Formats: sequence, structure tokens, C-alpha cells
Amino acid sequence: MMHLPQVGLPAILACQHVALPALRHATSPRKDTAASKKSLRLAGVRDSNNNSCNNNSEGVKSNLRIVPRTPSDFTRRLKTNDLLTYFDTQVLRYDAERLTSTAGILAAAVTAASFVRTRRLLLTASLMTTVSCLASFVISAAAPWPYAFEAESRLLIDLTHSVRTVSVFLLGFYLASCLGRWWGMRDSIGGLWGALNDLNLLLAAYFPKDNPQDNEVRERILRWAVASHELMYKQACGDEDLDDLVASGLLEESECSVLAPLPSKGQVVWAWVAAYISHLAYGPVEEGGSRLPFAPTVMPELHRLCCKARGSLGATLAFVDTQIPFRYLHSLSLVVLMHNVIQAATSAVVISRAVRLKSPPMVVVELICLVFYTTIFTGMLKTGASMLNPLRSSGDVDFPRRAFSYFMMDENRAFHQGILNLSRPWQVPAASSHGAPQQEQREQRN
Repeated sequence: MMHLPQVGLPAILACQHVALPALRHATSPRKDTAASKKSLRLAGVRDSNNNSCNNNSEGVKSNLRIVPRTPSDFTRRLKTNDLLTYFDTQVLRYDAERLTSTAGILAAAVTAASFVRTRRLLLTASLMTTVSCLASFVISAAAPWPYAFEAESRLLIDLTHSVRTVSVFLLGFYLASCLGRWWGMRDSIGGLWGALNDLNLLLAAYFPKDNPQDNEVRERILRWAVASHELMYKQACGDEDLDDLVASGLLEESECSVLAPLPSKGQVVWAWVAAYISHLAYGPVEEGGSRLPFAPTVMPELHRLCCKARGSLGATLAFVDTQIPFRYLHSLSLVVLMHNVIQAATSAVVISRAVRLKSPPMVVVELICLVFYTTIFTGMLKTGASMLNPLRSSGDVDFPRRAFSYFMMDENRAFHQGILNLSRPWQVPAASSHGAPQQEQREQRN
């Protein structure tokens, strides 16, 4: 077993060339252990001791936990139709104009992202419809005359309208609150993303050379920054497993051992970044320090970006850790449930009357009302609840976290590539036609 150094930034930096990622373990001739098998599964590598069918399914599932590294890896995990584009199981984008058309509305109803496809919702609507139909036949058999229960029927209809009005009013505020929280979390992720981009933009300018020393600085900070983004989702889900981050190349095994016993792992990583920037500014030269240009002014600006990123990460998790009041959600759920029960009772009375009057159109209209109102109200309640924690990365309304991580890495590496490709056009040769007059003017002034 590898001996790990003491906790701290120097220990982490010292282990960069010692600790091997899980993908390297997959190709090394060493004895299988539980940890190495787990790393193999996360990397999508087959284990010859297992059944091939099980291995394929495990490999597909584990690959969904790994951040794409190349455009081809990213493209393979996209699923696109005329209306939606999925990344893994999350909606990445959709066609808003088509969605609001009649054809789009009908097409969206059968997609996996539609709230109509929710199993509990369909179960609730089916249960209410079945109970209402059975009750209507019982009422028809118990009171066969046409105008039985006329007063009771009118009372139930009025009660249904009153409860429906209250439900619509409360659900409107509830959905607005849930959507506001959802967008607030996305806005905080945008703050993290922006600080990450600004930090790597400046580092690409201060360490622009395509050599091992500058590449190490840029890649380490980018890797840690994207790892903090992934760790934020893990904290929101209570996921303590870091092996997928090793398989994705975002963390070293030595870094995982440092993070494992600590809370707020994503914010701890930004402490690493701030400490590493201080090392680059004033650290020992023999250990790779004192390389940051204009350290007295540049280091505070880079530290400010680290604090901004950490604050955005903490603000995102604050939404998850502070739920909407329990009593509010419970009372709203009770109102929706009472509406569905009263609607089912009212529909049973109306349908029984329509059966006695031999009016099929009235039966059809009432069944449509029953299914529509119970489905819509229950669907609005479930949709709001699903937006309360979009960091789970399991449902279609959740944030596509690994697509975000891929975009972060791709665009930040593009900063440096763009600097290399630019070839510094501002460096005008001394013998050029533009440079000669300026040189003569300077000599005249002197």
C-alpha cells in the first residue's frame, strides 16, 4: 500500500507525480483489489471474472458518472430528437418555438421529460378516475330516477369550484418560488463558472508558454476548479465516493485521501487553489514558486476570484440545505389532495346523472374534466418538488453537471490555445515601415 504524505498543499504537490489515477491502475499488472475493481468499473474496463453482459451494463452506467474528455465522448452521450437534446438523462436544450406549437405540445407529452410521463402522476389520475367511475355506477344503481341527488350535486359542484380556485392561487405562488430557487442555483453556478473562467483566463496570460512548467500551472488549477464543481453536486446528493473523479482525471488518489474525511470538499479545493497561487507568487524557487508575474498586484486579484468562486459554490449549496418550510409544502399537498378527492366525488355524481339521462357526451366531458384537473394539479405539485434540488443530476429537470464540467474544461483550454495560435501580432519588427518613423521620432526627442 502506498504511503501518503502529511495533509497540506506541499504534500499534495509532492504527490502529483507519485499517485496514479484509476485509469493507469487499469493497465498496470497488479493484483486485483476491491478498490482497483471499482476503479475499473468506473473507467468502463471489463473485469474478466464477471459475466460479460453484466460488465457491459455496469460499464455503461459507470461511464455516465465520468466527465467527457473529448468531443467524441461528449457527442456519444447526446440524444437528440426534433424537440429535445438530452445529455445522459438531463435536458440540455430544447426548441422553445416548436414546444409552444400545437404539434410540439402533443409531441412533448410523450417524451421522457414531460411531467405527464411521471409514474406517480399517471397512477394518481388513474386511481381517481377508477374510483369516480365505480362510485358513479354505485350511485346510479342506488338511485335510478333521473334527478336524484340534485341538491347534493349542486353543492359538490360549488365546493369543487371553490377548492379549485384556492388550489390555483396557492400553486401559482408555489411554482414561482420553486422556479426562483431553481434559477437562483443556476445563477450561483454561473458565478462559479465566471470566476473559474476569469481565473484561467488570467493564468493563460501570465503562463502562456507551451512548456511543462506553464502547462502544469494551468492544468492543475483548471483540474481543481472543475473538480470543485463536481464535488458541489456530490455534497448536495450526499455522495462520498470520489473514484469517478479519479477516473475522470480531475483528482489524484492522494488528493482524494486528503479530501475524504473533510466536509465541504468543493470549498476546500478552492483553499488549495488560493494556497497554490500564493506558492506561485512567493514560494521557494527550487519548488517551482516565485513565478507569478507582478505578484504584489496580481495575487490579490487571483485570490479575489478564488473567494468569488467559493462563495458562489456555497450559495448554491445553501439553496439545497435550506428547504422551503415543511408546513407550507404539506398544507399545499393537502389542498391538492382534497381538490382531487372532491373532484372525483363531483364527477361521480355528474356521471351517474348522465348515465341515468342516457347522455354519453356529458359522461365524456366530465371524464375529461376529471382527468385534466387531477393530472394538472398533481403535476404542478410534483414539478415544483422536482425543481427544489436540481443538483441530483438524475431527473430531466436537474442540471447536466457533467456537460457543464466538459464545457468548463473545453472553453478554458481554448483560452490558452487561442493565445498560442495568435502568435503575438503586436510584436512589430524593428525594420518595418510602421516602426521606423516611431524610432526616428524617439531619437529626435532624445
